[in-house]
Amino acid sequence: MPASNRRRAGLPASAAYLLYAAGSALFFASYSTLANVYRIRVAHLDALQLVLVGTALELAVFLFEVPTGVLADSVSRRLSVLVGLALTGAGYVLEGALPLFGTIVLAQLLWGVGSTFESGAVDAWVTDEIGEERAAAAFMRAAQVGQLASLGGIVLASLLGRAGLAWPLLAGGMGFLVLTAVLGVAMTETGFAPPPHRAPAAAWRLRRTFVAGLRAARARPVIRWILVIALFVGAASEVFDRLWQARLLHHAAVVQRPLPLTGSIGLSGFFGVVAAVAMLLSLAGTEFARRRVDATDHVATARALMMLTAGLSLSVAGFGVFGDVRVGLTCYFVAIMIRRVNAPLTRAWLNQSATADVRATLFSFANQVDALGQIAGGPLLGVLALKAGMPWAFAACAGLLVPAVLVYGRTLRLRSLVAVAGEDALR
Repeated sequence: MPASNRRRAGLPASAAYLLYAAGSALFFASYSTLANVYRIRVAHLDALQLVLVGTALELAVFLFEVPTGVLADSVSRRLSVLVGLALTGAGYVLEGALPLFGTIVLAQLLWGVGSTFESGAVDAWVTDEIGEERAAAAFMRAAQVGQLASLGGIVLASLLGRAGLAWPLLAGGMGFLVLTAVLGVAMTETGFAPPPHRAPAAAWRLRRTFVAGLRAARARPVIRWILVIALFVGAASEVFDRLWQARLLHHAAVVQRPLPLTGSIGLSGFFGVVAAVAMLLSLAGTEFARRRVDATDHVATARALMMLTAGLSLSVAGFGVFGDVRVGLTCYFVAIMIRRVNAPLTRAWLNQSATADVRATLFSFANQVDALGQIAGGPLLGVLALKAGMPWAFAACAGLLVPAVLVYGRTLRLRSLVAVAGEDALR
């Protein structure tokens, strides 16, 4: 009997996956709600430094995503998830403890490496444990559970932020470390159990899995399209993620008018309210998509993703050029809602074409390409924001999403191929 099957019983896989989704969302929201405000107000980073912090994160993802994905496919997906959570927590604690540009970059590197251990492995783990058909629904349900849990993290960040902007980051990091210990007991691994092998055989197995994943990505059109889309979406996302709070603060300074509600609930409370509203809208959007989009059907998923990405491009452009903070916040809410709906749909779309032996590796390929886009686009758009102004950088982000919309359209033009040759023609 494989070693993983002899492990003492934990929670059912679906319950453990929801626990993972809830815990990681809760503690990530505690960390991320005020992280950029902390960097701006406490560490005093400028626009380019804010983007370079993100570039450090994505560089770690780019370098480690595929090796850790291959490791998950060759050794243990459960172990990979646990290592990733622990490294993420350590990175958050380091950043909150030392508000210096150098230590923040180091913390992002730790988080980046941790995210690579976690990202492809957790999706592959739950698919192995509960089956591909149930996994598509699990992705959508976990996204909703995570969004609800994020509300708790936002409230926690807002309350702790009133005592000091570092406290939400420290609480998020410690929470991830606790979650690692809890999931170490709760997670089982019965759907995946590689045979015992010596070190030379393990290295050969890693290489074989990597090559198999690369061949799958080259041979299957839909996987190639997903990777192309990930490149453009990644290039567009970095500036939006790192500069949206700076854009609002800069606008308030230029027009010499405080942001709404800051007089009564403070800056941390304002950004907490913004994050909470965005999360509630995202929850509603994800529920609508879960009910209306068949995430097991290629055409339905691709059509939904194409329309959502087009809306994302327009909302990012609107946020960048807004002259009134109410218009800017509306565009921000739309953009965030679309991105959070896109994430589980994209995972389900890739899952349709991934075989069990290389599933974690293919998820890692997609994450690595996304990171490559952020590494390539982030610093260039950061310089643009510093030299020409943030509106130009956001407009460029919106433009980078247009090719992704066109690629989605390309997949829809092959409906006749699906009708004649069957769904396997797209695989």
